[in-house]
Amino acid sequence: MKVLILTQSYLPVAGGLQQIVHDLARGLLAHGHSVQVVTQRYPRTLPAHSTIDQIAVRRLLFISPSWRSLRRGRLDLVGFGLLNAPRIRRQLAHLISDFAPDVIHYHYPQTLNPFVLAALNGSRTRLIVTFHGVEIDEAQRGSTADRNRLRAILARSDRVTAVSGAALEMVIAFDPSIIAKAHVVYNGVPDAVFEPPMPYHHARRYLLSAGRLVQPKGFDLLIDGFAQIAADYPHSDLILAGDGDYRAELEAQAARHGLSERVIFAGNVARAQLAGMIENCYFIVVPSRAETFGLFAVEAMALGRRVIASAVGGLPEIVGTSNSLSNNQLVAATADGIAAGLHTWLADPHFTIDSAVNRQQAERFRMETMINAYEQHYRPIDAINSSDRTQPR
Repeated sequence: MKVLILTQSYLPVAGGLQQIVHDLARGLLAHGHSVQVVTQRYPRTLPAHSTIDQIAVRRLLFISPSWRSLRRGRLDLVGFGLLNAPRIRRQLAHLISDFAPDVIHYHYPQTLNPFVLAALNGSRTRLIVTFHGVEIDEAQRGSTADRNRLRAILARSDRVTAVSGAALEMVIAFDPSIIAKAHVVYNGVPDAVFEPPMPYHHARRYLLSAGRLVQPKGFDLLIDGFAQIAADYPHSDLILAGDGDYRAELEAQAARHGLSERVIFAGNVARAQLAGMIENCYFIVVPSRAETFGLFAVEAMALGRRVIASAVGGLPEIVGTSNSLSNNQLVAATADGIAAGLHTWLADPHFTIDSAVNRQQAERFRMETMINAYEQHYRPIDAINSSDRTQPR
């Protein structure tokens, strides 16, 4: 089968979306499918053509004129979009025609929507659309044209999937007409996540959190929460793995609390190194304000570690089925809520964890499970068996 993957962003840009889509592409290739990726050329310094792990990647400048650019006074973007959009629409149409895919799998429907609609006008190629969580919020904040294009994409699609029940609920609320073709396909993690990790050593006991250092991830809430209890647990540090635009602000926040020596910013780390950090931490924290899946939580559970997570988005689906507080906690996405969760476990010097429970839960999110699920949706099915569909919560 030929699969063309369209995505808002892709490697080497770092992020959860980029890694998940790449893992899917590699898995499909390993299953014998022919795979190509088309994505936004951002940053502009990235090449128009490249090959990553034997996967051909084509990057186009998906920029069209918008009211948002006009309101921001970005007349340069408006002008460039007017000149650029027709050419990119033709290029995308030619790419699709030359590759002749059996299915187009479109991830994160947003900026590419006008180009995808134009390229597929009159085409009968199967279209699978996958939502990763924030697309509906972004469309609601956008223009009427943005929302109409997204509804047109949904109408054109043969399947609509989302990475969690919480994410799928948002899509259905936006357009209830898609419920008959709506499915949950959880993100998957590679088998390597379940294997013994690289060694990692830190001189003191530490709590661990990881992800892009951006506002929705809630690292500021975690730092404030840690500051509330830090004096009571002077032998515990907090390590943050990842990088992003918010890093300088977070470092300044830690300094204001007098915690520069105890809040360690590790920067971006390789998967194998992160696994070692997880393996040796006291527990991990996912403090997100919004989180439709929670890949870091799955990786920690696969290694038998326990998780404190905000009770938002898809996180309760990931960590909320444990029967014992000794394994996982769901807390309010506030500094006070996180502080209370930290105190609950730090105050118990003899805590035990049933690692097998978290490892078993993590088994639901293996990469092979995700790939097999998408392969099923790629195949034409005249009638959807409701028992085969994962219903939203």
